[in-house]
Amino acid sequence: MADDTFIFIPKGAPYIDTGVSPSVTYQDGQIHAFDSAVSDELAAATRIQTGGAGFDVSTLLAAATGLSLGGQTKFAAGSAAAPSITTTGDLDTGIYFPAANALGFALAGSAVGCWTTTGLGIGTASPTTALHVEGQVRGGNADNAWGYKSYGSSGALRGGLWNLSSGLEFVGASFNNRVSLNDSANSVKIRTAGLDRFLIDASGNVGIGTTSPGNTLHVNGGVRLSSLPTSAAGLSTGDIWNDSGTLKIA
Repeated sequence: MADDTFIFIPKGAPYIDTGVSPSVTYQDGQIHAFDSAVSDELAAATRIQTGGAGFDVSTLLAAATGLSLGGQTKFAAGSAAAPSITTTGDLDTGIYFPAANALGFALAGSAVGCWTTTGLGIGTASPTTALHVEGQVRGGNADNAWGYKSYGSSGALRGGLWNLSSGLEFVGASFNNRVSLNDSANSVKIRTAGLDRFLIDASGNVGIGTTSPGNTLHVNGGVRLSSLPTSAAGLSTGDIWNDSGTLKIA
């Protein structure tokens, strides 16, 4: 056996019951554990496979639940095509170490994400924020429910995205202030202090103070115009100007 060969002898009831220290032999690329004689070889499940392809601990005793190691366990860096932590039968899926202080995630031999000191990247190996997603993001799976929430530094809810049955809303925490995108009505609406203030309908009509505009611009309430031209010179037909306090149309 080479000097750099490691032998792991799992502890368990089979050794304690016999009262005999187990013996170990190396044969055909395997480490075999025995009780007192070759004929008493423990179940093949105790064998530890070695070789150029790596180090494979199949099952430590039939009654064992896994492998327990103390201290650090070191792995090669690996790559997306051949991750260093993987599973039998799916060797191109797992975890690898692309750089210092970084964890890479691979699926089917391709890099799909990376966790660095900056943040978690999904679809990118170089995240620039705490969560950096390259690609589409899907949130929420129900109507009239939150799709995304945003919180302040104190942990208080600030607002977010609310899923409508026919669209989407950008809402504040109290729902008194919101911007609604209604796919069913093909409209955009703005609400402040719990009241609808502004709407663009499917025809492109704009309502201010009304949600049922009857013309291209429909204002329900007063209108103030300031800084108007004081002369009709250079104006186009339809322009409004201020003639000493009187509004005129050129």
